[in-house]
Amino acid sequence: MIELLLIVPLLGTFLSILFPLKKVYTLPLWIATLHLFLTIINFIITCNPNLALIAEIFPGQLSGTQIQLVFFFKGYITFDGVSRVIILLTSFLFFSVSLYLYDYFKYSQIKNERSFIFFYLIFFFSMNVVILADHLILFWSAIELSTLVTAPLVLTFKTKKAVEATWRYILLCSIGIAFALIGVFFLVISLNNPSGVIAEHLSILSISNLTFSRLYLVANKLDVVWVKASFILFLIGYGTKMGIAPMHTWLADTYSEAPTPVSALLAGALTNCAYLGIYKSHQILIYANAGEFSSTLLKIYGLLSMFVAAIFILRQKDIKRMLGYSSMENIGIVCVGTAIGGVAQYAALLQVIYHSLIKSSLFLSVGNIILLYKTKENHKIFELTKKMPKSFMLFFIGIIGLIGLPPMGTFFSKMILIFESFLQKDFLTMIFFLIFVIIVGCSLITHLIRISFSKQEIDIGESRDNRESSESKNVGEENFDSRFFVWPQYLLLISSIILTFWIPATLYNLIKH
Repeated sequence: MIELLLIVPLLGTFLSILFPLKKVYTLPLWIATLHLFLTIINFIITCNPNLALIAEIFPGQLSGTQIQLVFFFKGYITFDGVSRVIILLTSFLFFSVSLYLYDYFKYSQIKNERSFIFFYLIFFFSMNVVILADHLILFWSAIELSTLVTAPLVLTFKTKKAVEATWRYILLCSIGIAFALIGVFFLVISLNNPSGVIAEHLSILSISNLTFSRLYLVANKLDVVWVKASFILFLIGYGTKMGIAPMHTWLADTYSEAPTPVSALLAGALTNCAYLGIYKSHQILIYANAGEFSSTLLKIYGLLSMFVAAIFILRQKDIKRMLGYSSMENIGIVCVGTAIGGVAQYAALLQVIYHSLIKSSLFLSVGNIILLYKTKENHKIFELTKKMPKSFMLFFIGIIGLIGLPPMGTFFSKMILIFESFLQKDFLTMIFFLIFVIIVGCSLITHLIRISFSKQEIDIGESRDNRESSESKNVGEENFDSRFFVWPQYLLLISSIILTFWIPATLYNLIKH
């Protein structure tokens, strides 16, 4: 039954070729709705230990409170706690973005809708494979696939800057993923412990056994030197895909030049997929009693990412690049929380959820702004409160969420992380963390005030250049404050606020454990 979560988006890619051209733009929303429904059904079934009847009808694996209904890919995919949380989040994001995409096609410069939807659905398929993959090679292959299919989406408008951003994205991420593949090889070598005995329950000759779940069981029997070496390579490889400094140089340009719905998924969903590679690798080191090594590296690179974000966001002139650098700050926060461990790990996963919902909403709101103003430059966007009151309110709430002010959930996730670092007497990390968060917060507020309340009089039609007008058609001042242009943002932000004050017990237990 879990396989349906992979089959549905893959089926959608074939339907995108067969659908009538006039109706093809509706396909992503149909696929997203069906996938979200199936995800919720799988989530309910696998989180309810009392569904013994279903366990008998669908002969899967009943383990503790988990019922894994896996038929065709048993041993290669899993539906563990982290996977359930991330795939539910990703499916919800895809549904919201697809809802926005329904009207976006009418006013954007996307010329080949069928090609865009084809790669868009493959992109979604690749993210689902990453989330569900338990096998190391399958996980790596899905990450590489996501890189290849994202490139045509970034290149949609075919401007000079889009071409540069696409090539930079392909080259850097592909090189990074190559490092991750070497990390897999090192992990295989670690199966031979210093005594030369192959780790129990695993065989190098049986490639199907090379899964995260099996490696957790025998981690304490692995050669710790090779395990540490593999983590370094995983951090470089998957960290490049995630956008960790100093492997981040593709991130801001790619977010800026990609169509707005793609930028929303890159920041809100794909980042989480790459994080899974680092998170699971870190868990292997914890089980191998080498967690302090990986934690130290994660702290260093996490704080470095926050530092770079704080520096570049100060004088950022491109509104989408600004959001890109704020994503770097979030990446740093998540890495630091994962490194500290304990309650901070719980806070890191909360941060992943809250940030994904808020950042996706922000990118969609910024998409409305770009469609109206036909520019991405901050100083050419003015009087947002008068021209787009609904989008302004959504943009305002989103920025407050990014900063981490109450009552938004990011406030609580950041405070939990700070308190945990204080309890562990990790004062140096806490001080740098606070400094970078404050700098980024002040910068975002400055940009918010300038964009929303500036009275600079500029002829919007005359202020555009080729780069600025690449995403929007020259259609005049359309009403981008109605229907599907704002409903998805409301849905995402309301979900974020609800999860701030009430987290269902099942979801809470999954995040906690």
